[in-house]
Amino acid sequence: MSDKARVVFDTNVLISALLIKDSTSYRAFAAAEQSCALVTSTELLAELAKVLERQKFDRYIDRWTRLRFIARVQAAAAAIVPDPDVRVARDPKDDVVLATAKAGQAAYLVTGDDDLLSLASFAGTAIVRPADFLRQFAEGAA
Repeated sequence: MSDKARVVFDTNVLISALLIKDSTSYRAFAAAEQSCALVTSTELLAELAKVLERQKFDRYIDRWTRLRFIARVQAAAAAIVPDPDVRVARDPKDDVVLATAKAGQAAYLVTGDDDLLSLASFAGTAIVRPADFLRQFAEGAA
C-alpha cells in the first residue's frame, strides 16, 4: 500500500455518500478516494451490498446505480483480512469495522455510528465523523 493516509469508511457513511450528492459524507468519500488509500474488507463490502439490496432504497436510487457504487468502492479500496479476534465495540457487529481498520493500519475510520465514535480511537486509528475527517484532511492531516 502507498504512503498515503489509509482510511476505512463505515457502511453508514458510504450509503449517505451514495444517496445525498454533495453531502458531507459524499465530500469526505470523494476526497479520500482522490488523495488517500482506501481500505475495506470482504465483510464490509458484503454488508454494503446487503444493505443496498433493501427494497426501501428503490424509491431513492435505482438498483443499477447502487451496484455501480458498490463496484466503485470495491475498485477504489484495498481489501484486507480483518482480525476475527477483535472484540471491542459495544455492538458486536461493529467489531469487523474496527478489525478492518486495525488490519489495514488505517489512520482514520470515518463513521456516523455513535458506538464507534465513543471510542475516539482504536489501535492507532482515529475514529471520526465525515465532517471531522474533512476538516483534518483540509488541514493537511491526511
